[in-house]
Amino acid sequence: MPTQGQTSRGYEVEEREQGRVAVLRFLDEDLSYYHADSLRRDLRSAVEYRIRRGSRTILLDLYRVRVIDSGGIGLILSVNNHCAGLDAKFGIARTSSFVRHVLGIVGAHRHVKLFETLEEAIATLHAPPETEESAGDPPGANPDGSDLTAS
Repeated sequence: MPTQGQTSRGYEVEEREQGRVAVLRFLDEDLSYYHADSLRRDLRSAVEYRIRRGSRTILLDLYRVRVIDSGGIGLILSVNNHCAGLDAKFGIARTSSFVRHVLGIVGAHRHVKLFETLEEAIATLHAPPETEESAGDPPGANPDGSDLTAS
């Protein structure tokens, strides 16, 4: 059983999409109150550092996490809010069924995007933004309104 204030094994960082996506992969099997304190400041610093270096998307990879409690959920929501304040996109990928279940019970899915895979998360969150010109244009439409597909 972990003890209060126990130090986490931490996380490792993987950069994707030429550094524009930072994946923070937790190394502990539990993301709990016991680890949240030791991770909170470090994660905030890591997020700020990655954003300063050009990352626009931050993903938490929870592949190894099997147990989560209110401390872990609070940590996730804190990182989500921090990313939003820095104008970065945020998501969680590769959660166990238990972690997904707990996040669903507390309604975290209404605040944080959850993805089955890292690839899905990157494709969804890191997709290039639509330009204003092309946002509502149907395929083949000319900016002046004429149809480019007509013969």
